[in-house]
Amino acid sequence: MGGMGNWMGNWSMGRSCGWAEDGWWRPQHHRPDFGGWHSGGCGAFGPWGSGAHGCHAPREGGWNSARGGYTVGPSGQLDVTIEKASADFNNRIQYSTAGGEWRDLGFSKDDGKTATIYGRPGSNVQFRIQTPQNNTFLAGTTANIDGQDHGKITAARGGGVQLGFEDYANDKSFDDAIITIKDRPRWR
Repeated sequence: MGGMGNWMGNWSMGRSCGWAEDGWWRPQHHRPDFGGWHSGGCGAFGPWGSGAHGCHAPREGGWNSARGGYTVGPSGQLDVTIEKASADFNNRIQYSTAGGEWRDLGFSKDDGKTATIYGRPGSNVQFRIQTPQNNTFLAGTTANIDGQDHGKITAARGGGVQLGFEDYANDKSFDDAIITIKDRPRWR
């Protein structure tokens, strides 16, 4: 099976026939240039089409209040920018894709820093901040220690959404850490 050769054809056929669940394709399937999809692929046409089993990715990504996060669109990629925040603290900003481990995006004082998050189309990406005092606050849910939602979503200029975080519930400014999230357009 050496080399990358016809890896997409093999991946597609294996996924549609059911034999690639734990097989040789796993290392190739986490290629960063193809979105890092994980188990539960999208049928015979890979993540771009409906294939034999269907892919239930939305036409475009966006904030999903019911899921408390951003739903990844068909490109499998989100572009994230850390915006200027007004917190006295330098809060850590993190994300989790499809319930996986939490990963660092950066800090609230990293103005202008950009990152790309890879996820399977249709998966949910959650965001949180961690204060220097080790308080962790999730956006999009009241499942925080104080029962408050510490994130506020607004429309971003140029598309996407802006997520503002509140590191303490008392001033409700939602400007203690700010990120802009945009669904990357699907390949053409």
